[in-house]
Amino acid sequence: MVAAMSGTCIGPRVTVMTVAGPVSGWLTRLDTVVVGALALRFVRATIAPGLGDEAQPGAGFLKHFSIVQEGDTLVIASGGADNP
Repeated sequence: MVAAMSGTCIGPRVTVMTVAGPVSGWLTRLDTVVVGALALRFVRATIAPGLGDEAQPGAGFLKHFSIVQEGDTLVIASGGADNP
């Protein structure tokens, strides 16, 4: 599990609803998340082993950025709802 290997502290156990149905996980807070040249500090996250080993940014993270679809490409830039 990526979270265990990174030394991430886990919080309370929760059940989250996904497209595929309910999945068990744990709440946590990440000090910093970096995507390319973009960085966000103190990000709330859910560790859900049933969803695989890849990190999947959720709406709570993405709302801090501007997101534009250009053909088959999703462009994420600074300047979202909470980060003008």
